[in-house]
Amino acid sequence: MASLNVAMMALWSSLGTERRDAWRGWETLGVAGPAAGTPVERALFFVCSPPLWQLLLLLLGLTAGLALHFALLQLLGNLPRRRVGRLGNCRLCRWPLALSAGVLFLLAALRFAPGAALAGAILLSSALLLLAVVDAATLRLPDVVTQPLLWLGLLFNLGATFVPLSDAVCGAVIGYLMLWGVNGGYRLVYRRHGLGAGDFKLLAALGAWLGWRALPPLLLLAATGGLMCVVCVRRWRGADLAAPLAFGPWLALAGALLLFWNGG
Repeated sequence: MASLNVAMMALWSSLGTERRDAWRGWETLGVAGPAAGTPVERALFFVCSPPLWQLLLLLLGLTAGLALHFALLQLLGNLPRRRVGRLGNCRLCRWPLALSAGVLFLLAALRFAPGAALAGAILLSSALLLLAVVDAATLRLPDVVTQPLLWLGLLFNLGATFVPLSDAVCGAVIGYLMLWGVNGGYRLVYRRHGLGAGDFKLLAALGAWLGWRALPPLLLLAATGGLMCVVCVRRWRGADLAAPLAFGPWLALAGALLLFWNGG
């Protein structure tokens, strides 16, 4: 979660121009300013003006983070105790999770105007945060999250919210097959799996949201992050370099970076 927050905050300074462009979307709502329109329109403009809207999204994100904490406990409760480890008693992660969700919601408010893209960004980033935490703790990506996430990506892109539907469908298929093929090659050489099926499904879901063109940079970012974790962090801590590494958090981080960088 800490690495996700740092990476998201690194995008802050690059969102100025994007934010101004996004808020031009208010023209589509027919709200020209606080002095225009009916009293309802003026109230809407005031409540949804950028500073107040961003504050509301931050508070909503903190609340959503607490809901994610509850969902996390439910997911961990369905796993064997030996797989859950210290995260099984996860009360201490409540506020870091809430803060992470708040940051993601705020970045979504800065990047997107109110509409389908903002709603999609909030849903996707929340699911990625939850999946990253679960996979980091258990080395598992639950189907109950990854599969609905894929279908939601296709539904949002029915109207080309982020990418055209054809790109989304190709992204889902290619995303799954890419990691399936990598794992198949690894298994032929080493006689064991190198990736889990949950990683295939997560990349397929990200392809459904972001399109097939986002897959090469996404995989490059995720692989680079995972490699740096193995070489730098584990060596510094004296951990076993051959121990299994959760790839899901790096896929989630790369997906969130591309979501906020490229936008819709």
